[in-house]
Parts: sequence; C-alpha cells; structure tokens
Amino acid sequence: MDNAVIGTPDTTEGTLEVNLLCRMLLNEFFLCPQFLAHTQTQSIPVSLRRTAEYIRQNCDAKISIQELAALARMTQVQFTRQFVKYYHQTPKEYCCNARVDHAKTLLMQTALSTKEIAARCGFSDCYHFYHQFKKKTSITPSEYREANKIRH
Repeated sequence: MDNAVIGTPDTTEGTLEVNLLCRMLLNEFFLCPQFLAHTQTQSIPVSLRRTAEYIRQNCDAKISIQELAALARMTQVQFTRQFVKYYHQTPKEYCCNARVDHAKTLLMQTALSTKEIAARCGFSDCYHFYHQFKKKTSITPSEYREANKIRH
C-alpha cells in the first residue's frame, strides 16, 4: 500500500511517532474521569462530585479516604462503594489519575524537571511518579514531553 495514499509517514521514526501519539490520545480519552462518568454526570450525588472536585484541586497534597469520606458525610466504606459506583475507579485511582493529569499539564507547559514535577503533583518520589505515569499513559514523562513539544 502506498504510504502517501493512506497518509502515514514514510519513515520508521515517523511511524513510531504516530503510534505513540495514537496511544496517548486513546489513554487520554479512556482514562479521563469525565469520560468514565459522562453519561451519569447529572445522577452523581453532589457529595461525590464535591469530593471529586476536591481531589482534582488538591491532588498535590496527601489526601486520605477518611478525609474524603468526612467531606462526603459518609463512612469510609460507604464513600468508597459510592465513589466506585459512579466513577468506576477507587478514590485512590482517581487521585492518581488527577496527579498524572496535572503532571501532563506541567510537562507540556513548563521546563520543570521531572523531580520537581513529581513533588508538585503530590508523588512521594521520582520513581513513584515515573512508574505511575508510565502505567497510566504507556509512555515515560520524558517521552510525553517530547511528543507534546510545540514544533514550529
């Protein structure tokens, strides 16, 4: 098949870049909390929406289930069950996804080191940040930054 006809790059490097970009876009879409809950947004209890927003706004801090359950005025068990029911992930997973999303923004918009980004996003250390980032996006923070550079 002619590469020009189907619009794919001629080089192996270009093909890898396209594959990487496709994987990133799919991960962005399917890991996005808004996608996971988009059909139920109106039916999510206000207390859970409030805690999800709290997580997104405070993802750089240490957040406990106890604190979130208190904010939602539920027991820890009730809160976790309800959160999973509506968001299809545990509060801990949601928090980690929020941290990775925040890291993506910092990787694209700043020249901060990965160590500094890890600290600003609430990860305990660089290794944990690297591991979680790669687990959630299938690429390393450096690869993400490189793939999202603005090219002139």
